[in-house]
Amino acid sequence: MHASVGTTLADERVVVIDGYSKVGLTTARAIADSGGQALITGDPGGLTRDHGETRGEGSTDGDRESSGIGTSIAEERERIEERELDSTSETAVESFLGEVEFDHLVCVGSPRPTGGVTETDTETLRTILDASFWRSYYAAKHGASHLDADGSVTFVTGTTATRPAVQFFASGIANAALETLTKYLAVEIGPVRVNAVSPGRVDAIGLEEDTRQSVATALPARRIGAPEDVADAILFAVTNPHATGTVIRVDGGDLLV
Repeated sequence: MHASVGTTLADERVVVIDGYSKVGLTTARAIADSGGQALITGDPGGLTRDHGETRGEGSTDGDRESSGIGTSIAEERERIEERELDSTSETAVESFLGEVEFDHLVCVGSPRPTGGVTETDTETLRTILDASFWRSYYAAKHGASHLDADGSVTFVTGTTATRPAVQFFASGIANAALETLTKYLAVEIGPVRVNAVSPGRVDAIGLEEDTRQSVATALPARRIGAPEDVADAILFAVTNPHATGTVIRVDGGDLLV
C-alpha cells in the first residue's frame, strides 16, 4: 500500500478495538467509506465515553442514543462488522486476534473522569487503567505478530497525556503511557507502523450552542472538535506509509494556550 491523494483502504480490514463510542463508530464509517472493511469490537450493550477530555467545559459522555448504538452499526454499512469482545481479558484478546484476519489495528479506549489523585480509590484507578491502557496494550501486544509489513497500529489518546486535567488524571496517566508505548513499539515491530492520535475537546453528544461557543472561543482554531476530525486523523495514520512513532494532535491548538 502506498498513500497518495485520494488513497483508499482498497478492501483492507481494520479491527477497531473498543469501537462502541462516537469516535469509534465514526472511524468505522470512515473506514468503510474509504473502501476498507471495519470490524468493531467491544460491548455493544455497554455505556462508553468518548475522547475529548475537557477541563470542565461540558460533558463528552457517550450513550447508546447519542452514539448511534441503539441499532446495529453493521446495518448501516455493508463493510462494517461487529464482534463482542471483553478487551479487559488478555486471554480473550489474544484468542480473538489469532482467529481473525486483519491489516490494521485501531485501539480507541474509554477515558473517564475520576476526580483528583488523592480522592480516587485504588480500585477505581485500576478500572480506569483497564479501560484506557491495558485494553490497547493487550491488542497491540497480541496483534502485532499478525500484521504484514505494511500494516499499522493506531492508539487514540488525548491531551491529558500532556496537559493535566484533575478530573481525568487516571486517563492522563494511561494516555501518557500509550504515547510512550507508541515510540517503543514503532522501533520494535517496524516496518509495521505505530502511531497515536491525540484529540482535544470533542463534542460527541451535541452540546448546547452556548457551551460549544464557550469552548470554541478558548481554542486557537475557534471551533470545538468533531468525531469526524478524529476519524480523519486515524485514517491518515492508517494509510500514510511514512508516519510512525508519532503523536498526531487533533486538538484545535488546545496545548498552545
